[in-house]
Amino acid sequence: MIEVVDAIVDGALHGVSLCVERGEVVALIGHNGSGKSTLGRLVCGAQVPQSGAVCVDGAFTANVPGRALVRRLVGYVGQNPADQTVSTIVSDELAFGLWNIGCAEGEIAERVASSLDAVGLAGFEDREVSSLSGGELQRLVLASVLAMEPGYLVLDEVTRSIAPSGPSSGAWWRVLRSVALAWFSSPMIRLRCFRATEFLYSTLAR
Repeated sequence: MIEVVDAIVDGALHGVSLCVERGEVVALIGHNGSGKSTLGRLVCGAQVPQSGAVCVDGAFTANVPGRALVRRLVGYVGQNPADQTVSTIVSDELAFGLWNIGCAEGEIAERVASSLDAVGLAGFEDREVSSLSGGELQRLVLASVLAMEPGYLVLDEVTRSIAPSGPSSGAWWRVLRSVALAWFSSPMIRLRCFRATEFLYSTLAR
């Protein structure tokens, strides 16, 4: 379970609390600057609140070992996929995180192949990252996160740069349906959320 208790971040969050169960699909809705992205960074361990607590499956982000575990447990896909890429070749991009956690070469190859297949990029292993379209780059970042086999997935406005009525939008939502079912056992068949939570004045209103 993801638990956020009375989290405070100056200029962004003021006493925010939230609980999310494994497999639950939750939408956070709010105006620009309401604190949604900040909460996402707290949940994945990329940022620590000035007060309050963030706990994922018993690991607290307030200490270094707990924060490292949370970063393994919670995958994060941000608004700008270019900010989350570090390699020039697609397969190397997916393998980068796996190398860092000491995965064997055979396991790396398996995870790279299955993650690319999950997002509709099978056969892209040798492509240059710079040659990918915006939609493909976004799916590559998602594949990189999935390769790490997280227990939770945070998506921060991932369709922001994709035209709502364009072909990339439809492909992206099909990928999310597939990922929700195959990787997280979530019934996202009709893009339904278990609950939607609205940000008002940087606090959560349910």
